[in-house]
Amino acid sequence: MYCQYYMDWNESTKALIFTGIGKFFSNGIDLNWVSTQHPPVVRQYFMALKSFIIRVATFPVPTVAAINGHAFAAGALLPLVCDFRVMHSGKGWFSLPEIHIKLPFTPFFSEIIELKSPNPQVIRDMVLWGTRYTPDEALKASLLDAVVPTQDLVPFSCDLAKRSLGKNGIDRSMMATMKNDLYGNRLRSKNILRDEIGTSKL
Repeated sequence: MYCQYYMDWNESTKALIFTGIGKFFSNGIDLNWVSTQHPPVVRQYFMALKSFIIRVATFPVPTVAAINGHAFAAGALLPLVCDFRVMHSGKGWFSLPEIHIKLPFTPFFSEIIELKSPNPQVIRDMVLWGTRYTPDEALKASLLDAVVPTQDLVPFSCDLAKRSLGKNGIDRSMMATMKNDLYGNRLRSKNILRDEIGTSKL
């Protein structure tokens, strides 16, 4: 989070790249931890998560998820809100398995999926069947922009962000405005938690 805020005010920053270490990009939310917390803590946690996701979705420079391994649940939603998604060609699943753990999506998470997934058939397969995609399958389903060898993952992602800016660059404030119009305003209007655990619109 500190790095993100530093990059926010440092106007020499040209892109934001997310990646992981080892065989996982991200497993998403620590549900075991969340289940042990009192409702005020859960609310605070999800408010912070919502703020973070919206910040990524509206960040004023290109954002790239350099997916180094498995991306499950919220760990797959983070790449979805990025501008570009690149995955290594090694082992790894891209999946939203919530239906298999009986965890329905709230309106906020559903909005991310509808906004950033390529077509209704892919949404159906990811959400209703919990389909697990290999890198090549995810690329074919247009969930990814590229699949590259592991050693090229971060360099390729950096180059992709650089190329997206073009020769003359793009004004940061204009990019933030455009992203807010496309994503931010709609995401802010959605609940990230359900009313039954004592929340209203966040």
